[in-house]
Amino acid sequence: GSPQKSNSPTVRVRLTSPTKATADGASTTAERLSAADPDKLLNELVQMRVELNGGGLTSMVPEKDGELKREGYAPPGSWFKPEGTGGLVPAYLRTDDPVKHWHLSLRETETCIREINAKKREAEIKAQEKSKEEVPLDPIPLNEFLYDHLKRRFGSHSGVVEYAYNLRDALHRYQRHVDCKLFLEVLEGSVPEAVREDGLAQLEKLISACTDEDRDANNGVGKGEVSTTVLIVTMQNLFGYKSGAFLEEL
Repeated sequence: GSPQKSNSPTVRVRLTSPTKATADGASTTAERLSAADPDKLLNELVQMRVELNGGGLTSMVPEKDGELKREGYAPPGSWFKPEGTGGLVPAYLRTDDPVKHWHLSLRETETCIREINAKKREAEIKAQEKSKEEVPLDPIPLNEFLYDHLKRRFGSHSGVVEYAYNLRDALHRYQRHVDCKLFLEVLEGSVPEAVREDGLAQLEKLISACTDEDRDANNGVGKGEVSTTVLIVTMQNLFGYKSGAFLEEL
């Protein structure tokens, strides 16, 4: 039925894909960052980190702290304690050296998640096309893809390790955000890959439906946003069979 009218102010909700973004109409720094190309934004982040670290990615303690390193001491809050190189340690975390703590922000973390999800999906599509099989292939395990992806980006195991320790730390700190929590759970193996795939598919489905509502309300020319009322009604129509907790998280 028709949505009930509310006396509260109308809130507009921007329609942005979790894996694609456009800078059209971005009027604030936050919007421009949110809409930026993940690859470009991450490259800028990496360059900034390189400059802050004195010219290069490194998981080594600075020379002046060599004595502390030899004693196996990691200053709290500044360095991550290494987990070693044993077979039970994920490949992307294997090191005997303390790792510099970057204190990644939420925006940096979410940008990284979007990039990894997009690149992983690209790799899976290419693998499917190469196999020429009609039956869908199993998803690439995220823990395996993460190492290969970071190795291509940074070119060394130490670069992989430094970024991976910082990403994992940020994922734990921002678990209240569903995208960070889900990524972490899939990465650590407590949630199947299929759950992440389903979540992304549901979100894309919602964005598509809201885009149609936007166009219908504006004579076929969408404005890129819908009111919260339209958003809620659309979610109820699409996912009425889902629990209230699911709708709240989505």
